[in-house]
Amino acid sequence: MPGDGIPGQLENERVVAAIDTVVRACQKHGKWPGLGGVTSGTWPNATSGRGMRFILAGNDLGLLLNAAQDQATFMRGCL
Repeated sequence: MPGDGIPGQLENERVVAAIDTVVRACQKHGKWPGLGGVTSGTWPNATSGRGMRFILAGNDLGLLLNAAQDQATFMRGCL
């Protein structure tokens, strides 16, 4: 179905094949391949030795939410 994907499954063989295809195309055309949505559990197999030049392991919203949650937890512990 359109829109169906493999969210978060960076180790799935179809995703790995797609990553390799993108890396080869980037190398052919002198571009830097990169990858977003990488979490600690998927980092090694999704990127190791695959030619990625940059990795997006977070974004502003996620980082701000995590910091806010940490601060709230700290403050609750002070009460």
